[in-house]
Amino acid sequence: TATTKVSVLPATQESAAAAALPTQPAWEYIDPIPERQVLWRVAGQLWWERPWLGIGFDNFRLIYGDRLNARLWNNTVHTNNWYLEMIVSLGLLGSIPFFLWLLGLNLDMLKHARRPERSMWQIALAAAVFTFMVHGLLDFFLLFNTTGLLFWLLVGLWVREKQEYARWLR
Repeated sequence: TATTKVSVLPATQESAAAAALPTQPAWEYIDPIPERQVLWRVAGQLWWERPWLGIGFDNFRLIYGDRLNARLWNNTVHTNNWYLEMIVSLGLLGSIPFFLWLLGLNLDMLKHARRPERSMWQIALAAAVFTFMVHGLLDFFLLFNTTGLLFWLLVGLWVREKQEYARWLR
């Protein structure tokens, strides 16, 4: 075995190598991030060109800058609208089934939340999913691990609660 002791001390003078290296920003964008209305307009144009199948999931962020004649753009920016992102990405054939499922989920939650034997846990789950639905009007979050996972976790908890409720009725 061997032991090594390292002491890190501040430099007494700046090294020539450090002085010669220019610093650069991690990302360089010529244009600022577009406002929501601009992103929504571009998404509408892209959807109009491919209304049935869309442009492909998660492709909006990769191509919206071309529509704005930008040379470099932030490729992490989405449409800032969950519903618009789904329509432009998946087209009508892909997004309508998803929207029908969302509608059914919300109607189911509303129906169960109005029952007298509901629990506060069921109300909290329904409120959390409804919050995601409202938030989706101004943001797209399903591709981000933390928020996307939270949404699907809430949906899974709701499905589990329904199973428990059905077992309780028997």
